[in-house]
Amino acid sequence: MFALLSDFTQAANEAEIKQIRQWYNQIQGDASLKKTIIKTGEDEEPHGVTLTRYENASGELKKLHISSGGDHGGEDVTYYYQDGSLFFVYSAYQSWRFTQGTNANGQTATIDSSGQSRYYFAGGKCIKALGKNVQTKDADKLAALLKKAENEPIAHHDTAPLYLKKSKMLAQVKNREGLEKFLSLRD
Repeated sequence: MFALLSDFTQAANEAEIKQIRQWYNQIQGDASLKKTIIKTGEDEEPHGVTLTRYENASGELKKLHISSGGDHGGEDVTYYYQDGSLFFVYSAYQSWRFTQGTNANGQTATIDSSGQSRYYFAGGKCIKALGKNVQTKDADKLAALLKKAENEPIAHHDTAPLYLKKSKMLAQVKNREGLEKFLSLRD
């Protein structure tokens, strides 16, 4: 009985993921979406945050992209919506930190990291999460390493509820003041 239920659940998830991919492709291919850019911290680069809203002709939110950076890296997160509900999140980050020793040029050595994660949502719950992360001491190899890395299931969806919460908060942001308020509350 459990095997039948598990097979049914897996088939239902695959059907939902297929629908999610269709919605994603529709949004990505829709050149008619109205784009609104909201920035904060322009004078403090690289510490600025940019939120880009994408709405259809009737004002329905379809996509949000938030980009933030700091001295040691940055993150880009894109949220996708259908009928007012979050259905997909794509997150990409890069960072670096000092490590012991020196590199071939005699400079202090660093370790560079990069990663991506993908979260699929249905009915307000994460149904699938995938991610990949790489590290290297050679920053020039980071992009190639990430491209070759395989997506792995994220066993614990610890961050999925955080993305869901942030997606709801960000959907309400319509101006710089709203973005600044979000930034003050997010941590």
